[in-house]
Amino acid sequence: MTPLSGNYTVGVGQTYTTINAAITAMKVNGINGAVTFLLRTQTFNEQFILPSISGSSATNTITFQSQTGNAADVILKFTASASGTNYVAQLSNESFVTFKNLSFKPDVDIYNRAIQVVNRADNLTFENLRITLLPTTSGTEERAAILLRPSLSSNIRFIII
Repeated sequence: MTPLSGNYTVGVGQTYTTINAAITAMKVNGINGAVTFLLRTQTFNEQFILPSISGSSATNTITFQSQTGNAADVILKFTASASGTNYVAQLSNESFVTFKNLSFKPDVDIYNRAIQVVNRADNLTFENLRITLLPTTSGTEERAAILLRPSLSSNIRFIII
């Protein structure tokens, strides 16, 4: 099995048809260079967990970004129905990850976390994301654009262009 390195396109009819398929390829093969997943213009109705990937490092980074560079072109959404599944994207013990030029739209008003970081995750970049949550008057952690614990993670960057 060959570790991943370089650019891969994700979407209907592409190298990987889903984000989960791209993550599975990394879990099985690892990476040995910077990896960029270019997401085609479409709505990805799926939930995914990005765990620790073998080979990821400061030079072997993982990036998920819109192929067009326009956040409005790629929508990531999921309808959560319980606290345990309350996220579109979850990072667990993975570092050196960038999400760039993407739109997140959790589909319900009760469980509507876009991104959840669990365990330790360092060197994360969230750049030019559009996160749309349904309106609510509640202030619980069940409703969060990005939920992470700074005491467990370091070097988290939010870049708005």
